[in-house]
Amino acid sequence: CDDPKLAVEKLTEAGFRAMTNKIVAVEVPDRPGGLAELLETLSADPSMSIEYSYCFSKPATGAIDALKAPEGAEEILANAGYHVLKPEELYKLG
Repeated sequence: CDDPKLAVEKLTEAGFRAMTNKIVAVEVPDRPGGLAELLETLSADPSMSIEYSYCFSKPATGAIDALKAPEGAEEILANAGYHVLKPEELYKLG
C-alpha cells in the first residue's frame, strides 16, 4: 500500500492485528535469473538470513523485491550495483 501507517490504523480499527516491518526494497533485473543473482549476492555474507521476500512490479522500472533482511543488506546490494529504493520511492511517509 502507499500509506503503511494508515493501513495499520484502519486494520487495527477493524479488529485485525497489523504492524509494519523494516524491509529492504531493491530493483531486480526483470529477466530470468534476476532474483537468483540478487540472492547470490547476499549469500556471500553468511550472516544474511532472509526472513521473507516478496516481489512486485513497478511501472517503468521493472521488478522490485522487498526483503526482510538483517542490517547490512542494503549496503551489500548497493555496493554490488543494485538500486536500493528509499521509502519515499515506494510510499508516503505520512
